[in-house]
Amino acid sequence: MSRLTFLYGLGDVAVRYGVDESIFLHVIVNLALNNKDNDRNFRDGRWWTYNSLAAWEKEFSWWSTKQIRRIISSCKEQGAILVGDYNKDPRDRTAWYSPSDELLVFYRENWTGICKCPNGQMREPDSASHCAQMGTTIPKESQNKSTKNISAHLAEVKEILSSVKVKDDDRAATMAVMSALEKNGYLCQSEVHVPSRGDAPKYAGRIGVVATKNGCMIAIEVDRQSIREKTMHKLREYPCDARVVLLRGGKELAPPSGIDAVIPLRLENIDDYFHVFWDKYPKKQDKRRAYDVFRRLSVTPDLLEKMLRALDIQKKSEQWRKAKGQYIPHASTWLNGRRWEDETILSLPINEPGRITPEMFGWD
Repeated sequence: MSRLTFLYGLGDVAVRYGVDESIFLHVIVNLALNNKDNDRNFRDGRWWTYNSLAAWEKEFSWWSTKQIRRIISSCKEQGAILVGDYNKDPRDRTAWYSPSDELLVFYRENWTGICKCPNGQMREPDSASHCAQMGTTIPKESQNKSTKNISAHLAEVKEILSSVKVKDDDRAATMAVMSALEKNGYLCQSEVHVPSRGDAPKYAGRIGVVATKNGCMIAIEVDRQSIREKTMHKLREYPCDARVVLLRGGKELAPPSGIDAVIPLRLENIDDYFHVFWDKYPKKQDKRRAYDVFRRLSVTPDLLEKMLRALDIQKKSEQWRKAKGQYIPHASTWLNGRRWEDETILSLPINEPGRITPEMFGWD
């Protein structure tokens, strides 16, 4: 399991068990549901996931060892999880976890299993996978995954992202992609470590986004206009069901070997917005600085329209008309000072020049 950097939990679970507990339980439930969907680690009528305390410390790096112990103990005492031991080697202290029937109700799950011990503690030796000794969670395996199911998820991801506009910035684009996927039921993590690369540096061994839904795990990397070699290497090494490359401002391409889909992302065209603003601004000086300020403001179409409406009013003011415009501030000064907020901007009729129209951008 890679280091968790993006988490959330159910509010009802937080109310019932506690805030910290709800974060931990959300991870446990999603791992167990993945194993259920892949029909693995089924013991005593339940699906399990497992990890060592040392591994949990790496995943939940913001908690101390003492806090993690307390959270696990609290979850167990409140009946939120069952703790088991199915390790082949009795010296192996890796703990196995399964969400309780009470917790599963919050996730609208109903498992018909028999818990052998009423106190929630299980120990019944069984064959463990090779990961148990290393204290890692169960690896994602795709050989039993339905090809039809994976194709359906890829089609859904493509449809979701086809309407997303992103900024030409790695972090901002990644956050926009995660937000869109999470609104459609995907559990997302960012900067996920590639297990085969050990403790490699960030630039060499992390996946931008890993999205999971209904047991299907999709690894996603965001590139600019073409696919980088290191992107393909990282994705091919990551154990998942599907691998996707997103191109900011690029075109849809046939996926290379080992990649399941290449999806273009639409860019927010900040340059077009700026040129509309610059054409309307009456003082044509220091364009470069004005452009830099404009980009930092992250101007949206709504904000641009407010700016143009304010300009239309201010250009008619007595101050801006004095001495052939010598009192008109430079555009960078006007933007830095948020001068469109200087006065109440009245709504203009649709046919007024301050109104943004599709024709400004050459749209139909």
